[in-house]
Amino acid sequence: YPMGGGAGEPLYPPVVGYAEIARMTGVTRQRAYAFPRIESFPKPVIETSQGPLYSEDAVRAWAQTRELRPGRPKAME
Repeated sequence: YPMGGGAGEPLYPPVVGYAEIARMTGVTRQRAYAFPRIESFPKPVIETSQGPLYSEDAVRAWAQTRELRPGRPKAME
């Protein structure tokens, strides 16, 4: 059986955009827009005309493991 369960439940996993990612991680939306440049950040599950959407569970898991260092992130090599 696909994702979801009983009557009326969606058959897809919950997804979030940048505004929700910013709220979930306690950063500004501008900072959330930079997260996809971080190698370990989850890939989008769907691309919409309003922008990419990410698995809420994947973003939560990533947020719990990300390094919280002050200052600018190091550029990827």
